[in-house]
Amino acid sequence: MKILGLSALFHDASAAFIEDEKIVWAGHAERYDGKKLTKHLNSDLIDEGLRRGGRPDIIAWYENPWKKKVRQLYAGEY
Repeated sequence: MKILGLSALFHDASAAFIEDEKIVWAGHAERYDGKKLTKHLNSDLIDEGLRRGGRPDIIAWYENPWKKKVRQLYAGEY
């Protein structure tokens, strides 16, 4: 099973491909856009991952629940 893991919208956006419990490829957005602590994924990062890892069976998104609640409280959404 191929898994594409994504983490973004805080510092150091990144992506990783895992196949059969082994890391096939991992990359940080900073290496593709040249900006330190970039929080946004970019198309070059995703394209490289797809080229190296192939089509994923599952896409997983990382989010820290505590940080999400704090963000929602600050925005008046909770």
